Amino acid sequence: MSKNMKAAAINSHRKFELSDGTTVALTLNNALLYQIRTERRDCYDKFNDFIFRGGKDYFQMVDVLYVAYLCGYLDENGGLDGAMSDVDFMLALPADPNTIALETQWLTAPKKMRDSEAPSESGQSS
Repeated sequence: MSKNMKAAAINSHRKFELSDGTTVALTLNNALLYQIRTERRDCYDKFNDFIFRGGKDYFQMVDVLYVAYLCGYLDENGGLDGAMSDVDFMLALPADPNTIALETQWLTAPKKMRDSEAPSESGQSS
């Protein structure tokens, strides 16, 4: 990779706990997203709108998590047969909107999340 090229931000693997305590894989990477684009274009388009236009609605974050779930399911199972529907996935999500927002940020901007957890170097003294 050229020194001038930045690594793609979208290449994340996460485990996510649903409201019933089960854990699902969430992932976003180009190859899996391309398959989702082919097989579930409507879901991909919602994800794409969030990435390129920014989120303006809570359910756009839910859509991103659903696409990440589909990618994770595809990665683990080789296909989407048996994957939850978008409504079933939404019903299984934790009720806390902050959890949804944080997980969406981890998936779509992992570098920003890692940087925000780094110790402050602001030079402030007590």
